[in-house]
Amino acid sequence: MSAQFSPLRHRADRDETAELEGERLLEGERLPVETVRLSMTRVIAAWGFGAAFFNLASGAIYTAFARKLGADERVMGLLFAALPLMSIFQVISAWLLGRTGKRKHQMMIAGLVGRSLWMVMPLLPLFAVWFPDRITQREILPAVIGCVLISSICQAFTGPAFFSWMADLVPARVRPNFFAQRMRVGTLAAIVTALAGGFIADKYPTMGVYCALLMVAGFCGIMDIALFFGVKEPPSSEGPQADNSALPPLRAGLQNALREPDVRRFLAFVALLTASYGLTGAFAWLFALEYLGLSKTTTSLILNIAPLLGIALTSRFWGRAIQRYGNRPVIRFCSVGLALVPLGFITAQSNSWFWLFVITFLSGVVAAGIELTNVNLMTRLAPHIPRSTMTAVFSIVAGISMAGASLLGGQLAHSLTWVNEMDFELFGLPIVNYHILFGLSLLIRLVNATFVVPRLQEPSATSTLEAVKELVPEMIEGLASRLSRPIHMRAHED
Repeated sequence: MSAQFSPLRHRADRDETAELEGERLLEGERLPVETVRLSMTRVIAAWGFGAAFFNLASGAIYTAFARKLGADERVMGLLFAALPLMSIFQVISAWLLGRTGKRKHQMMIAGLVGRSLWMVMPLLPLFAVWFPDRITQREILPAVIGCVLISSICQAFTGPAFFSWMADLVPARVRPNFFAQRMRVGTLAAIVTALAGGFIADKYPTMGVYCALLMVAGFCGIMDIALFFGVKEPPSSEGPQADNSALPPLRAGLQNALREPDVRRFLAFVALLTASYGLTGAFAWLFALEYLGLSKTTTSLILNIAPLLGIALTSRFWGRAIQRYGNRPVIRFCSVGLALVPLGFITAQSNSWFWLFVITFLSGVVAAGIELTNVNLMTRLAPHIPRSTMTAVFSIVAGISMAGASLLGGQLAHSLTWVNEMDFELFGLPIVNYHILFGLSLLIRLVNATFVVPRLQEPSATSTLEAVKELVPEMIEGLASRLSRPIHMRAHED
């Protein structure tokens, strides 16, 4: 980032050089350093397409597409719950990995099948027009839900394979910086996609345009997976068991992970965090589009681009901060900041959308830190437990929590539509059903930041107070320098 982060940069660069030099061939078990570098570059580039896919497949265009098909709040909750709900299939994914060790094959096959469905799904409304005798308008929405569910199941099979693969491919000391760089590239790709997609959807708000944009999303999703054809797969540090009887039963593997106190505390944090996300995920889009009456471009600017900018500007900083201070102080600091985000939605009005942009930008800043600490803690809390099992446990807990909250949020939003007709006000602010969901999300985040996060343990980490004293000034100076850079460049040109 900026010059203010030079102590972190020098230390990270020194560690990266030392680690990569140590990645020379060692008894035929390691990949050459240049092969590792090239593979890491391909993974980062692939996520540019992946971020574009997820941005189009879960944002304003997807919301408008579903509403055009007649989806109410309950169906919207189901559509946004599909991906986390199907994470239960990561149990089978981890089981397969333990017996075959074929991470690349599993990820490529499941990924390509799942992403291809996003090329089929947008065609269904068009098929109903072209071939009304084959599919009726009433059958389109159930068929779309089916495509989304099957695609989400395929996505569940890629998660453990990807993280296990990356854990062996990417050297441990550069892993935080690798994921931070990957996050930044994906963020920039998503920003471009959100602006372009929102502009087109606002100018041509028709079902045909929504379908075309979702087909672009499907193409980007396929490209995300296809780029992994050129990524090398090193021998697994866990490896397949030649004697399958030597493997513990799958249920026993999950139970072993849950017996670890540190893992249980971390999973409690994850469950509450993702529940707070699930309560508002689908309904933040409906709130902005329908209650605030914002355009799709403005809504994407607030709900996609603002947090992504926060991520892009600080992800590298958080990666180095974690190397310097540890995961615990970063996750504690960021959890407190994230707890305040729902207040921005509760107080938002259509004439003050820029305030909501600022709030979601700050949410991206702290979410970047939490995302990176999650990745690190997931692989370090219980190193004696297979990575695929840890990834599955993490994803199942996060997925079920988020999906359950999303389904509950949809039911609550649908049941509380009467609130919209009662003209309730709180401190002069009109209250609708979506405000109740934001209030519940705020409560969950406060409980998480106050009671759960302080119990997370990491003996090697710096104290939170000491880390915050150094982190906050560095972050403010770094953001100020980064944001003012275009102004300085223009002044220099003048």
